[in-house]
Amino acid sequence: MRHLLFSDVHGNLEALEALLAKIYQEKPDKAYFLGDAVGYGANPSECLQGIIQIADFYLLGNHDAAMANLLSLTYFNPAAKEALLWTQNQLLPEEKSFLKSWPLILQFPEFCLVHSSPLNPSQWDYLLTEKQAEKNFGSFSSPLCFIGHTHSPEIIKMDFKCNVKKIVKLTVDLKENYRYIINVGSVGQPRDYNPKAAYCLYDDNKNTIQIQRIEYNIEKAQRKILQAGLPPILADRLSMGI
Repeated sequence: MRHLLFSDVHGNLEALEALLAKIYQEKPDKAYFLGDAVGYGANPSECLQGIIQIADFYLLGNHDAAMANLLSLTYFNPAAKEALLWTQNQLLPEEKSFLKSWPLILQFPEFCLVHSSPLNPSQWDYLLTEKQAEKNFGSFSSPLCFIGHTHSPEIIKMDFKCNVKKIVKLTVDLKENYRYIINVGSVGQPRDYNPKAAYCLYDDNKNTIQIQRIEYNIEKAQRKILQAGLPPILADRLSMGI
């Protein structure tokens, strides 16, 4: 089967529509959304509906949790908080209730899915280093774990001797007796200095992982953010990938 995994859309409809076009082209067997449909961008409701159209499974992200009254806005930096206060007035009550129903973590025989980290999914920890990855490998039993949250795609492997190391390449042939944590990056707000939307393809027949990038209309997404009166930094950073 071919699995498509994506995360952190953050109200960026232009990026999501580019992904939707790619999904029609790729025709994956299953699609999985790893959280944060809303926040930052100017089309939270439209993105939520688009994700429902695309994905077979959904996970709760920290921005989604805030909209479902599961996380205090004091958790967020000023620009993110301002965007969430605006987003609260854009979502319908039933959309907030739907977000509240999304799980924090999903475990399948072959892989685990979580927005932040498998060790503490409700604490919204950022999994950034090899040392942090080493602690997290012990918290799931499957060979693979797919995450989002940092907005930066990354693959970390653990060999049969429990040595943990980041992989430079973002296209990987999976090895037997190795385990992997794969950050699928962000569709709507990449932060790895590459402004293109990111998503991940996992082919369990070929045993391959690929992080792919898609161009989208960044200028249109930026104009919408500014026209909505949201903090300008949320528009500016899209073109820089930060």
